[in-house]
Amino acid sequence: YVFGSTPYAYSVPTDANDELYDTVQDEFGELPHYSFGFGTIQFDIYQQAIEEVGEIDQQGLADAFDSMTFESVTGELSFDDNYIGYENMTMYLTQAKGEELPIVYPPEFQTEEPVAPLPDEWPEQEWP
Repeated sequence: YVFGSTPYAYSVPTDANDELYDTVQDEFGELPHYSFGFGTIQFDIYQQAIEEVGEIDQQGLADAFDSMTFESVTGELSFDDNYIGYENMTMYLTQAKGEELPIVYPPEFQTEEPVAPLPDEWPEQEWP
């Protein structure tokens, strides 16, 4: 019953992520992992900023990063005021279930219920 948190999961239910999933499956025969997801996010952000500015101009791109909300495989993203990270990026709690990593939290992205069985009765513990 292994859980983990990540800012990218291949099971995020967006059209763009479904397309990435299908492409990675077709081209590589594997599940998209963090590198595929974040690589795609970075390329998408740069593409959208360049399209907004109309050219590769350092100040223009900086202004675009400062003001834009970007569409990505995980939904909408924008940068925080310090450019350290994304101010509205969702962290997903996933659970390893064989080769699958369904999202179990947050509820709006949940693809499966978590499995965390508890014993019917807690055993007595002997302490040294």
